[in-house]
Amino acid sequence: MNDVCRLAFAVLSMLNGVFFASNIYVLGRRTAAIRMHSDLAPDASAVIANMKVSICFLTGCGYVTAALGLFLHRYAWCLAGCIGAALFLGLYAVELILWARTHRGTIYGFLIFGGLSILIGAASLRAWLGGN
Repeated sequence: MNDVCRLAFAVLSMLNGVFFASNIYVLGRRTAAIRMHSDLAPDASAVIANMKVSICFLTGCGYVTAALGLFLHRYAWCLAGCIGAALFLGLYAVELILWARTHRGTIYGFLIFGGLSILIGAASLRAWLGGN
């Protein structure tokens, strides 16, 4: 990756990671989690809501780690971004199976945050495999 792309990806990954990780304060509070995550259906169980919050937190930590790996030229750390993206996209697959027909917010959330996660995951994988 050239320096401009690496810096842009690192900043994007860092901002998205901090945004994802910052929702941890609603862990254990179903209604607050559903209100925060508009892609969760209003009838989502406490297990799904807590899973969403936990996976978002872990994904955020992975994205921040990948961004730090790019800043510090420690490209092995970028694997954390790949793992975070895989976790997040797996959760979205479950959400789409459960609610895509009845809750449009799930589809819109996937288009925005799922698309961003695909981008971050692919760039993390490229940096991890290529070492640059």
